[in-house]
Amino acid sequence: MHEVCFILNDDSKEWPEYIASLFKTSKIKVRTEFDSALANTRTKNAKGPLAKVTIIIVSPGHLTFLRGNTDFGYKSLVPDPGAGILFLLGVEKDDLNSLGVDRQPLSSRFLNFAKWKQFDHNHTNDLSQYAEKLLQTISKKPPVQPPLVIPKGFRLVPDMARSEVG
Repeated sequence: MHEVCFILNDDSKEWPEYIASLFKTSKIKVRTEFDSALANTRTKNAKGPLAKVTIIIVSPGHLTFLRGNTDFGYKSLVPDPGAGILFLLGVEKDDLNSLGVDRQPLSSRFLNFAKWKQFDHNHTNDLSQYAEKLLQTISKKPPVQPPLVIPKGFRLVPDMARSEVG
């Protein structure tokens, strides 16, 4: 899995390289995905995140894309809003409250939208520093163990009996 993934529209294709150049750690594995390509190949059968940290470049072109593609969202691509960053480029935060053709706010495409960290083009250095710190924090977390699922009709039985004498 890559460490950082940028998701963007064609109108902001020069930004990932610039932001990545601001990372102090040059060994960070970065990938770039265009929203239209993801919509064609991944959304319908997405199974988890594309990277440890995902930076979505929200540009006018990306807003237009989201408005017209009602089945595209970030809930499965970024299942942990703490690992997602919105980079607002030529748009305002309120633009994500506008409605898509399905009459739903664009912000509904993001899991726990209010928890996503947001930066604009005036704070690009802050964005790169935050992404690096976030990556370090995520890399130190132990993997989450899925809960034990007991199939229907089965029950747990202790494998050792113990008695106490008082």
